Amino acid sequence: MQKRHYIFLFLLFILLYLSFKIISFEYKKYTISSYIEEQKLVIKNIWDYIKNSKDTLKYINTFAFKNKVLKQEAWKKMKGEELIVLTSQKVYNKFSWKPVAKKEILFEDTSNNQAENISSMTNFEKWKYFLLKIK
Repeated sequence: MQKRHYIFLFLLFILLYLSFKIISFEYKKYTISSYIEEQKLVIKNIWDYIKNSKDTLKYINTFAFKNKVLKQEAWKKMKGEELIVLTSQKVYNKFSWKPVAKKEILFEDTSNNQAENISSMTNFEKWKYFLLKIK
């Protein structure tokens, strides 16, 4: 072989090596840029979530929201307000407090009909009545 053939093969080898390096560099550049774009999208989604969370917290900390929750869940009202709750009579009786006079509690068992009441009870009701004072 002549000297030119060696030079040609050497230049061909250099050309192939440089083209390989250029292609590998472009591929790495593409993968890095796609990763950066993906991370930008993730960061944007996180910032949107944080912004929405801040807006929600601002709304939750307002007086109007707290007042709304109190009225809905605890039936509370502010000074000067009248709160009207529409409910059935059964639910109203369940949660309404009815004071009992003290003399009714003290003299409950001393009625004249005690013997008649006891005679009409079953054994289980008698046990409850005498032991636990429950009619």
